[in-house]
Amino acid sequence: MGRRRAVLLAIAVALLLAGCGGISSSELEEEAQARGGGLGQTLPLEALDAVEEATGEPVQFTGLNLSYSSVSITVLVPGSDDELDTYTYTSNGNLLDPSPVSGVGPADEVRATLMTPDDVAIDDLDAIIDDAIERADLEGGYASNVQVDRASSDRTTITVSVTSPRRSATMTYRGNGEFLEATTS
Repeated sequence: MGRRRAVLLAIAVALLLAGCGGISSSELEEEAQARGGGLGQTLPLEALDAVEEATGEPVQFTGLNLSYSSVSITVLVPGSDDELDTYTYTSNGNLLDPSPVSGVGPADEVRATLMTPDDVAIDDLDAIIDDAIERADLEGGYASNVQVDRASSDRTTITVSVTSPRRSATMTYRGNGEFLEATTS
């Protein structure tokens, strides 16, 4: 069984125990961290599906921020070319009402930063996170955050933050999942 499957199985068991009153949410998060983190592709894929269902349109987004308990996605408002909303999707399956984004630039600037789920290796996020944890090589390290951004139409990045009790590292990948660089602090 792969590392990601083992982590997801452990988290599923912990969630079951939490539902039965056997483990608190903070204990669940500690358990996920001990096994390399609970981040993966499932939550952002569910979030993108939920936003598409809520808007009735295919999702075009400028950024995605994944944490242990939620994912925030900044999306183009359907029927607009220069209005953005941020949706938050929680790990318990709730899609929160959108928040308008202020200070958005003109349509041509927004257009250059838009991407669709097909433009990013979200389906490969489990493997990307596993690779980031392995590359960071931090004792007790776990993936604490993932960000997907597009600075321009030719510069989409996936950034994985790996944290340990003493150090942290940031692993940056191209939108297709190809490793770019590592920074450690």
